[in-house]
Order: sequence, then C-alpha cells, then structure tokens
Amino acid sequence: MNQKNEFIILKILSYLRAPIATVLNLLLTIIGTTLFTICSFIKNSKIDNWIIFQWANSICKVSGVDIKKVGFEKIPESEGCLFVFNHSSFFDILVMYGSIRKPFRFGAKSELFSVPFLGMTLKAMGALPIHRGKRSEVLKLYEKSVHRIERGESFALAPEGTRQDQPEIGRFKTGPFIFAIQAKAPIVPVIIRGADKVLPKKSYFVQGGRWRREVTIEILSPIQAKDYSSEQIEILKTTTRDRMVKAFDGANTAI
Repeated sequence: MNQKNEFIILKILSYLRAPIATVLNLLLTIIGTTLFTICSFIKNSKIDNWIIFQWANSICKVSGVDIKKVGFEKIPESEGCLFVFNHSSFFDILVMYGSIRKPFRFGAKSELFSVPFLGMTLKAMGALPIHRGKRSEVLKLYEKSVHRIERGESFALAPEGTRQDQPEIGRFKTGPFIFAIQAKAPIVPVIIRGADKVLPKKSYFVQGGRWRREVTIEILSPIQAKDYSSEQIEILKTTTRDRMVKAFDGANTAI
C-alpha cells in the first residue's frame, strides 16, 4: 500500500471513529466524574489528581491525540501559581490535565455548577465558578480564593474569557491579573497549539479528517505578580499577553 492510499484510508477511518470516540469520551467522563465524586469523600488529593490525570489521558488516547510538552521545567514546584492559557477548544482542558502533573483546578462558567451531577463534581474538584458578565461577582470570588493559592493550590484561567473562533490570541480580561496580584502568585503563561483542530468550537465530534494529531503545550517563564502593585494591573496584563502572542505567533510563523 502506497503512502497516498494509506492517508486516504486513515482519513476515512477518522470520520468513522469521530462519533464513536465522542460517545466513548462521554462514557469516560461519566466514569471519571463518578469516581472523583465518590473519592472526594475520602479527601485524598493524590487520588483525586490521579483520577483527573487518567481521565484526561484516556480521552486523548481514544481521540488519537499525542501531546508534545515544551518548557515544563519552568513550572514552579514549591508554590501555588496561576496558569493562564489561550482558549480555542474544550480540548484545552484535557491537554492541560493530561500533561501538567502539578495539581491545579480550572475556572468554569457558573452555569455548569447547576447541571445535575456535573455541578456536584465541579464543586468537589474545587473548581472556581466564573459568573460571566458579572464582574463584581468574579472579583469577589477571586478575593475569597486568595487564601487557596497562599496555601499552595494552583488554578488555570483563560484570560480571553471564552473560546476563540480564530487561531489567534484574543483580548485579555483584567480579572485573572487582579487575582494574581492579590495572591502574589506567579503567573505561568501556557500556549496550546492544535487543540482547535481536534475539537473545533461549535463541533461535537473529535478529530474528523485525521487519524492522529499532535497538540503542543508550551510553558513560558513565570511572571512574578508580586512585583506588580494594584495600580499596575494593566501593565501586568499587557506584559503577559505580549509574551504569549510573541510565542504563539512565532511558532505559527515557523510552521
């Protein structure tokens, strides 16, 4: 079989796999959330984090996704931090959970917390309920969560606020940077490339048209929010975004 014919066959198979993988991923999520909810009563963070890691990795394998990790030695080991990532797909969450071994929790839109079963799991995970469009509520939430970072917990937030339609980094919101300054937490910029091809926005099926795909997750050098005052929030936001745009655009130009 020549290379061209093999490519065509794998492409056809990828379209057949897409709905099957979507159903399997849903089942894996149900199993994972069930195990996590049950184990949350034990209150063993190592077990919780192992379940999350295995859940994310299993979905990546079922979906034909290979994760390429770059710059992971830059992740702070001994203190809580705030990961900020470019958001283009729901798969961003799986790529981060399936590659970053430092325990962290995401911010999720508050509507998800009212969904039966899922909401209970998000609460058990310690996810942050983000009230979109209600800035005062979001800032109150961040203020109440400062002590969690101070005791060593880490979080991941999408400063763009929502998934982007185009493969580019959008405008940043101010909230995550207020949070970082209040907590004096290192900001760790994360660049994710290729997740939007695995599961595009407004799509329910994974990986149609390609049998395997590599998604790259790159960790940039931390930015010390403790070096910025509350009057320098815009400077911190701009500094972070400029660094992420430079890394993102530079890699795309190289490709």
